[in-house]
Amino acid sequence: LSINEHHILGIAYQLEIASMTDISKLGVMHLSTAFNFAKKLHLRGYLTLSKNEKDKRNTYVQLTEEGKKMFLKTLEDYNPLENPLFQGAMPLRDVYGELPDFVELTALIRSIYGEDFVQFIERSSQEPASFKK
Repeated sequence: LSINEHHILGIAYQLEIASMTDISKLGVMHLSTAFNFAKKLHLRGYLTLSKNEKDKRNTYVQLTEEGKKMFLKTLEDYNPLENPLFQGAMPLRDVYGELPDFVELTALIRSIYGEDFVQFIERSSQEPASFKK
């Protein structure tokens, strides 16, 4: 999976039914990019794409069972030592003797990705269908 595909699976997993606008905003990607990657995931059997009967202007995505399995497998296989953010924080640990506080990381992520993205991540860590499954 590409990082964009992983973002789309994660957002669809968390929201259960996500609009392309949700995916674009929370995945920090252009709407056309989100749609193109969602189509690829659909062709691979990981997502369903649908339209609202009353308003056919927006496309909605939902994970298939295969998509859920794929997303959960990526979480199981995740190794934080290979994460660029974690690797980037290691020099700070070497200098200061500890990793940055969560508040400091949140401020950094907020400045890069925006408040909506941070709120989405905070909600996802508090809800039963969170990424921690």
